Amino acid sequence: TDRDLPLPLILLGSILLVIGLMAVPQLGLGFDTKGIAGAMMIIIFGFLFVTVASRLTGEIGSSSNPISGMTVATLLLTCLILLALESFGLVAIDKTIKLTALTIAGVVCVASSNGGSTAQALKTGHLVGATPSSQQLAILVGALTSALVVGLVLLAINEANSTYSKKAIEQYKDVVIDVAGLPKDTVHSGPYASEDKNEYYVLNLGRAETGGQLPPGRYLIGSDGKPAYLVDPAINGMLKKDDNGKDITGYKFDAPKSVLMQLIIDGILDRRLPWGLVLFGVLIAVTLELSGVPSLPFAVGVYLPLAASTPIFAGGVIRWFVDRRNRKASEEDDSSPAVLLSSGYIAGGAIAAVLISFMNFYPDILKKIDFSAGPPADGEEVGSMVAGWVPEAWFQSPYPSLVAFGVLAIVLLAVGMLKGKPSDRTN
Repeated sequence: TDRDLPLPLILLGSILLVIGLMAVPQLGLGFDTKGIAGAMMIIIFGFLFVTVASRLTGEIGSSSNPISGMTVATLLLTCLILLALESFGLVAIDKTIKLTALTIAGVVCVASSNGGSTAQALKTGHLVGATPSSQQLAILVGALTSALVVGLVLLAINEANSTYSKKAIEQYKDVVIDVAGLPKDTVHSGPYASEDKNEYYVLNLGRAETGGQLPPGRYLIGSDGKPAYLVDPAINGMLKKDDNGKDITGYKFDAPKSVLMQLIIDGILDRRLPWGLVLFGVLIAVTLELSGVPSLPFAVGVYLPLAASTPIFAGGVIRWFVDRRNRKASEEDDSSPAVLLSSGYIAGGAIAAVLISFMNFYPDILKKIDFSAGPPADGEEVGSMVAGWVPEAWFQSPYPSLVAFGVLAIVLLAVGMLKGKPSDRTN
């Protein structure tokens, strides 16, 4: 029960992984100066931050794995190093070098996460007498499988919920784009997908770029060089309604950390980062820590949207009330029924969101099971299955959702207030 995978095998696997990353052109590394520098940064930062993640997770738990902080630190250091290389004329600051920085940070982020999970799994395995080498092989298979599945799921969700809009770019209808060398694509989802089977050129514009006076975004360009569609992504999309006037905010997903990474990359590499605000934030964090207030939860509450932070706050209030009433010992906290129920809420919500996102490929079925869709609109044949059974005001009111959330909160509170150990309540 003390046999690990051979160290030479681990080193060989790490080297082959880095070479594989360099060989994929879509990742922005390559075998030139920036690719070699990127590979070295992946190895060095990966070793340092995986060690930190493994130590903290092994001693405290996976909830203490500072993945966000280590990813941001990696991105900051990577961008500064690339900027230094640019000052020596070794690299050029362009879209590819920004992709390189993002790839390095992403690899280190995944490595830190896997390092923490592996440390916790090996610690548990040691307590139950498992063989480390067998665990490591199982973790490797699980990591590869989850990477494929999660990646494909995210791509499918983003594609299914992307919005193709003509109205959003009406003011740019006279703009002409040089389409030479641009890739091609078609309309994949939404009302235009069934009626428009044409191929278009794909133009991606970053915040620091100009494309014939077009704002940043993804566009489908016709053969005449004029923009045909704005492709608003499901993740961090900006449109609130589609071209038919339908509210699509429920099909958009906020990813504030990706926005933070984009701001860091563009800000440092384009020399547009507002360092005054950064230093001001540092001073706020120092002041909070000196005052005895944890700065990280405070910062998370500031930058997370209310849709994400409000349920967390509600759960925290319930946990605080239950702990004060029951005065539970700390060793019982992680095994209490309320914690298990909360975990089920989180997993169930994530699974439901994924399933609903995939249902966008079948809009008629989705509209039937959407209790907020209402009766069929003019020119439509499909409406919500509850249309005609509930008052018309139901479909425009936020109160049904609030009541459902309240029921979940009351159930969680009731389970948390049960006394006795979990084993006592199951017998």
